[in-house]
Amino acid sequence: MKKTLSVLMLLVAIGSTALALPTENPAPASGVGIMKKGKTFHVFYKAAKLSDVKIFIRNERNDLVFAETIRKTDGFVRPYNFTQLEDGEYTVEVIDCTHRQVQKITHGLKPSDKLAHVVRVSPTENKFLLTLPNKVHNIISVKIYGYKHQLVYEELLEITDDFAKLYNLNQINDEFSFEITDEEGNVKVLSY
Repeated sequence: MKKTLSVLMLLVAIGSTALALPTENPAPASGVGIMKKGKTFHVFYKAAKLSDVKIFIRNERNDLVFAETIRKTDGFVRPYNFTQLEDGEYTVEVIDCTHRQVQKITHGLKPSDKLAHVVRVSPTENKFLLTLPNKVHNIISVKIYGYKHQLVYEELLEITDDFAKLYNLNQINDEFSFEITDEEGNVKVLSY
């Protein structure tokens, strides 16, 4: 519970500094986080003002498996149970009146017991902060993929405590994704 509260407080702090962009080309929202517990994914959302929030969940084939609109809210935590869904990678998209966030999650495959989170630091630049809470010694692989899943950056990190690093991705103009893997083979993919 303490870890969940810490993550939510981080999202609130980041969300309060985000700038609103036009809705024709929505920018990633920094007030969205996803945490897995068993076969349930909890979506955390926090914004500076009230708006309708749309949530879309799609499978690997881009088929819509769930959609809902939450009316007039500036924050919520919603659980989504994946028990009846097939194993694989899913995309969760959260859209409000000014922001859009898309994250990939893995269901049923080897689960990641670590929470990795990537936050856009500036709405005008491709600078991102990667955070990993970790209390034990671990080797972490960080890979960044660009257009058509082309590997553009890779590093191995030895971490012994909570980890945070700023990545400057201004040279990547297209969509990209972070793939974080630990020494036990747990994988977390975060896409933007």
